[in-house]
This record gives sequence, C-alpha cells and structure tokens, in this order.
Amino acid sequence: MGWILERTCDPDRSLSDRLPLWLWGSVAYTIGAQVSGMIYEMLFPQAHYFVFALSLLAMLFCLYQMRDQKASLPKKEKIQTKTIFKHHFTNKAFLYFVLIYCLYQGVATSQGIYFPLYMQENGASTALVGTAPLLFSLADIPIYLITDRLLARFHYRSSLIFACLVATFRFGWYALLPDPQWILYGFFLQSISNTFILIASVKVILNLVDDKYLNTAYGMLAMLAKGIFPLFVQIGYGYLLEWIPGIQGYVITYYLYAGATLLCLLLCFGISRGRKKTGSYQK
Repeated sequence: MGWILERTCDPDRSLSDRLPLWLWGSVAYTIGAQVSGMIYEMLFPQAHYFVFALSLLAMLFCLYQMRDQKASLPKKEKIQTKTIFKHHFTNKAFLYFVLIYCLYQGVATSQGIYFPLYMQENGASTALVGTAPLLFSLADIPIYLITDRLLARFHYRSSLIFACLVATFRFGWYALLPDPQWILYGFFLQSISNTFILIASVKVILNLVDDKYLNTAYGMLAMLAKGIFPLFVQIGYGYLLEWIPGIQGYVITYYLYAGATLLCLLLCFGISRGRKKTGSYQK
C-alpha cells in the first residue's frame, strides 16, 4: 500500500497528498473499532473473521477499479538498482535519520502491541482497554489537521525533538503505573508524538533525498522502520516479559521504551538543517 501511495502522490505535494489518506484512515479505524465491538457483543467472536474477509474482498474490488496513472506520468529515465542503493547507502544524513526513525518506530510499534496487556496488568477493565484505541484514533484526526501547519513554521528537527520528548514523558509516566483512567485522560500524547514523527519524516526525506530516488527511499524506510526492526524489538520485549512476569516486567519494559525514545531525542540534535541541491532547505 505504501508503494501505491508513493506512485500516486506528487513528490512536490507529498504532505498535501498524504494527509487526507492518513486522516480518513484514522476515521475508518475509529468506525471499524466500534463496529467490531458491536459484532463481538451481538454475535460471536468468530464473526470478526467473516467481516474481515468481506472487507478484504471489498478492498480488492476497489483496487481492481483503480486506473493506472502510469500513462499520464512523464517519462523518467531508467535508473539501475545498483545506482539507487549506492545513492542511499552513501547518503550519511539519510542513514542517520533511518537509524533514528527505526529506533522510534520499533519502540512505538512494540508498545502498541503490549499496551492492552499492560493496561490489564495495571488493573484496567476490559471496557477501559477497549476504549483506549478508540480515543487514540479520534485524537489523530485533529492532530493531522494542525500538524502540517505547525511543521510549516518550525524546522523538522525541532518537530522531531518535540515528538521524542513527548514520547519519553509518556513512556516514563506509564512506567510509574498511573491509574488506568488517567492514562485515558492523556490519550492525546500518543497522537502528538506519533503524528509529528510521521509527518516530519516525510519532510526529512524530501530534504535529504534527490527527487528521482524518493520512491525507493520511502520504501526502504517503511520496510526497515515498520517491518524488520519492530519485529526484532517485539521479540526482544516478549522474551523480557516472559523472563520477568507480572506488572514488574511491564515497568521495566516502559523504562526501556523511555530510554530508547530519549536516545532518539539526543540523536535528533545531530540532525543538521540540511540543504538540497537547489540551495534551500524545506521545513
């Protein structure tokens, strides 16, 4: 899906193309969570899989109806794979950001997996655990609407530092085992940190990578930060939680999460105000 997005988005209007998709994705997730809960209560748990199957069929039908825009795109010179990889792996600024982004997304993805278990260990009811993802998704909507305007006024390095600071505070706070109800009151913290990181990453790549290599840069970043790296992080934390069972394991886990995002914060200070070959940086 990320590849399709990159093929259909104009690199010069990257954020304006992506924001509606991210926004409607959050809206759809919010609606889907409520519908899923109703199906669970009114029918039976296995009914979810029938709904998922029908949803996938509907998605496949929509994809089939899409028209290939390749014919309307200007012809681009064919670039060898070796040239693409050489460009990316010799771009030190790009690799430095990949390290920061992978570390952050590895922690954020792992936290999202173990968060419901942490809430239950912390004494939250099933209803409270189910309400949390709903509030997190609802908070994404206004954050998406204002983040691009805020990032237009501040350099992306400042945005990344702010996002990592919020994430470090949130994970450190969770490690202190606050009342689960208070965690819901702070539901907007996750949306602020994750959305700022996501949108700032688009601006960083636009600034650090030549236009003709943008598609592969976004693909490489998504593969590493949303796929490979989180896999190893989740496995590592899973072993930790098995080795130290109970709430104490989650306390240590969240302290480690906070330490990882604090490291990301410190690394962000090493990001310079990069300049493209045009001579001006994009905020």
